[in-house]
Amino acid sequence: MVSTLVGGRNTEYALHFLSDLKSRLSNRVQLTSDGHRPYLQAVDTVFGDDVDYAMLVKIYGSDPAGAKRYSPAKCLGARKSPVIGEPDKKHISMSFAERQNLTMRMHMRRFTRLTNAFSKKLENHSYNVALYSMFYNFVRIHQTLKVSPAMAAGVTDKLWEIGDIITMVEAWEAKYVTAGITYRVGENEIGGGYFVRVIPRYELLPDPVYGFKTREEAEFWIKQDRTSHKPGRRRKLAAI
Repeated sequence: MVSTLVGGRNTEYALHFLSDLKSRLSNRVQLTSDGHRPYLQAVDTVFGDDVDYAMLVKIYGSDPAGAKRYSPAKCLGARKSPVIGEPDKKHISMSFAERQNLTMRMHMRRFTRLTNAFSKKLENHSYNVALYSMFYNFVRIHQTLKVSPAMAAGVTDKLWEIGDIITMVEAWEAKYVTAGITYRVGENEIGGGYFVRVIPRYELLPDPVYGFKTREEAEFWIKQDRTSHKPGRRRKLAAI
C-alpha cells in the first residue's frame, strides 16, 4: 500500500493524494484509475507526461432479479481508455485496488455500514486507517511475498512489531506536534522552490505557505512558527 488519504472526492483531495503518491515512487509507473473525473486533472497536473495512465470505466445496468436496497448494480462490462503515455492494455486493471479494498474492510470494520463498528468521527476513522496502513505494510506478513510489503520494497530490513509502531509515533509527536499542529514541506511542481503545508488537527486545512527557495528556509520558518503556538489540547468550541 503506497499511499492513503481520508478525505473528499474532489479535485483538491485528488491532487493532494497523487502528489503524496508521486513523492514515494522512484521510477515511472503504469497507473490505472476508475472513471472518477477529478483523477483526470490531478494525474495530468502531478505527473505530466511521466506516467502511463489509463482509465477503466465499468458499465453497470439494473438487475431486476436482485433489486434490493443494498444490492450492487449488475456489471455489464468495462471500457479501457488510455489517457497519458502508452499503458500496456494487459495491465489496465483495478484488481489490485479492489483486492486491497476487500482486505482493508476485512481487517478493519470501520467501513461496515449498519453496524456499531462503523466510524462515527472522521478523526478517529483517519487514525484507524493510518494504523492499519502501518500494520499492513510493516507488521503483517504477505501471503504471496512471504515477508512484509515494506521488506519486499526495501524500505526496512526487519519485520516490525506493534511496539515498534508505538515507539515511532511517540518519537514523531515529540519532534513535530505542537498544539495539535503538524507541518509538511513540499517541493513546487512548477518553477522550483518549496512550500510548507500547515496541518491543524482540529481546524480546516489552510492554504500552503509558498516562497521558500530551499528546504532549509522552509524548515527554519517552521521552527519560527512553532514558537508562536503554545502546546495544549483541543480548542474549546465557542458557545452559540
